[in-house]
Amino acid sequence: MSGPKVALVEEFTPAQVEALQRALPDGATVLTDALGAGTIGQADYLVLREEGVDGSRLASLSSLRGVVIIESGGATVSGEVCESMGAWTEAVTSPGPTSVAEHAVMLILALFKRLPTAHSRLMDGVVVDGMEPFVTDQLNYSYNWVGL
Repeated sequence: MSGPKVALVEEFTPAQVEALQRALPDGATVLTDALGAGTIGQADYLVLREEGVDGSRLASLSSLRGVVIIESGGATVSGEVCESMGAWTEAVTSPGPTSVAEHAVMLILALFKRLPTAHSRLMDGVVVDGMEPFVTDQLNYSYNWVGL
């Protein structure tokens, strides 16, 4: 008995295909560019990123057990058709938008903490108004960041 067949609906890079192959159980087959090559009918599982699969084509996949949608693309698939066939659907969130949001919040918080003012004061040698900067040592261990 052969392993499951995973169809990549569009082209993925060789590195992405190799990573997927390593993540799959032994004996699993990855069908690359399944729409273009016409091998989508053999698929047990689909991986979609940008190209969706319409309901009629989806309904014709008799051995389909699951669909994975990578959210960074615009792929769509009919959840109702999958459910009627007994196939599950799973969306994989992309770290890109989350990362952008985290960096934006970090920048906003840095600006609220007056980071540009602190940087310019430090570069000018003015740590706190009226206080000269000095070299720290073990007896006077302070970085003079108080008041920024």
